[in-house]
Amino acid sequence: MNLAEQEFRRFGNLIARSRRDALRIIADDRTNRRHRLSLIGERLLGKFSEIDACTTREQRLMLIGANPADARDVRPGKDSMLHLVWAESLEWSAMRRRDDGNDMPCAPLYWCVGFVMIEEMCSPEAATGVDQVFRRAFGCSFDEWAGGDDE
Repeated sequence: MNLAEQEFRRFGNLIARSRRDALRIIADDRTNRRHRLSLIGERLLGKFSEIDACTTREQRLMLIGANPADARDVRPGKDSMLHLVWAESLEWSAMRRRDDGNDMPCAPLYWCVGFVMIEEMCSPEAATGVDQVFRRAFGCSFDEWAGGDDE
C-alpha cells in the first residue's frame, strides 16, 4: 500500500470513528449533547485542511458517503470538506435525498461541524455581523432564528 492509500485509509477511519461517536452521542440524548458533538466537529475541522490537501474531490465525496450525482452542482473551489459536509450537506446524500431536513441521525457529521460553526457565529467578535446578516436574510436575529439550545 502506497502513502496516498495509507492516508486515504486514515482519513476514512477518522470519518467513520467520528460518525460512530456522534451517533452514539445522539442516541444517548444526555445533557451537553450539543457540546459533545461540537468536540467531534472540532476534531474534524482540525483535519479538514489535511484531507483537502491529500485527496481529490471524488475521494472526499467517497469519505462522506456522498453520491457524486448529488454533487454535480458544487462549484469548483467550493468542494472542500467543510463545504461538502456543512455548506452543501452531502453526507450520505443518496440515502437522504427525499428527507425534509438534516435530522441528527441522518447527517451526524453535518451537526458536529454545524455546532462548532454556530459557536463561532455566537462569539462576541462575530455577533454583530452575524446578527446583521440574519436580520437581512431572515428578518430576525441569529438567536431568534436558532431558537435556543437543545439541552
